[in-house]
Amino acid sequence: MDQRGLLERLLPLGRRYPLQVSFAGIAKPAPDHLDTTEPYLFGIPQTAVERVLLDHAVEVVTAELADGTRPRARYLVGCDGGRSTVRTLLGVGFPGEAARTERRSASAS
Repeated sequence: MDQRGLLERLLPLGRRYPLQVSFAGIAKPAPDHLDTTEPYLFGIPQTAVERVLLDHAVEVVTAELADGTRPRARYLVGCDGGRSTVRTLLGVGFPGEAARTERRSASAS
């Protein structure tokens, strides 16, 4: 959540707990070199996380159209094909593979 800029919104809604490890009631030392800037356990109700995510989505789903208008929507869908300009501009990867053939329909004259 920190990498998405949402951690500061979530921290006041939950509780931090010391990082500790135990198995069968036997305490073990916590790992000494975790790859994190937040070395603690964090308890937060799921409803609080969902509310923060929903609020964030509402803030960011605004599209700017060619005429300069900026409509807001609950969802934004880009349906512009395999070489998607929308996906490229958003920085969203394409996990599939490119088409190996191209087909064009001949129009009746």
